[in-house]
Amino acid sequence: ATEETRAVAQCVKALRGEAGSSVKLQVRRAGMADEIPYQLTRATVHVRSVPPGNLFTGGIGYISLNPVAESSTEELTAEMDRMLGKGMKSLILDLRGNPGGLLDQGVKVADLFLDPKQEIVATRGRARGATKTFVDGAPQAWGSLPIVALVHDGSASAAEIISGACPTAGRALVVVLPAS
Repeated sequence: ATEETRAVAQCVKALRGEAGSSVKLQVRRAGMADEIPYQLTRATVHVRSVPPGNLFTGGIGYISLNPVAESSTEELTAEMDRMLGKGMKSLILDLRGNPGGLLDQGVKVADLFLDPKQEIVATRGRARGATKTFVDGAPQAWGSLPIVALVHDGSASAAEIISGACPTAGRALVVVLPAS
């Protein structure tokens, strides 16, 4: 690692701490002789896995999901409803570069697009009880919405669960793109 990378890592380590606790900083600015003191209160930072989507001509909606996290199902549901309210008639679900994430959330996201009792994913193991099949449990909210899922070689894990279950169930078309 470069000296700059090590310095950034050292700063990040010093800034991390329990939410609500404080940290003091001294900032140097070009052209100023004295350092500027700051006292910051640490907070929990939530990085959304579903940023605001885009609506294109003809009602084509674009929503990105990256990574698959604890809040993914709720965030995706809210964004889908928001985009449908704006006139979305079809969806491009972008899973490119999604390294995956939580198995249960991958299953829950896939569950949003499938019909009850459709298989989402199965895990297999050698140990007794290690084999499990996950099936859809709830009716899909957007059954008539055409969906295209975008993936590439950086889409993995829970993103593969979503992109694999939807076309298997006849629910989406998956487009595999070259890595960028």
